[in-house]
Amino acid sequence: MRFFHSIKNYLQETRTEIKKVSWPTKQETIRYVIIIIIFSGIVAAFLGLFDFGFLQLVEQIIIR
Repeated sequence: MRFFHSIKNYLQETRTEIKKVSWPTKQETIRYVIIIIIFSGIVAAFLGLFDFGFLQLVEQIIIR
């Protein structure tokens, strides 16, 4: 029975903490999602350029 009491206590404490969270508004969430998508695209392009550059370098080394 102590196990179930521990679970109940944990869930009550979790619920109390969740109520304290400052949740973002819908507008903030949309803004953050757009920023993440743009940033991810920039990082993907950057890594793609490095990958392409290293591929060209390796091909030049292998061909010679």
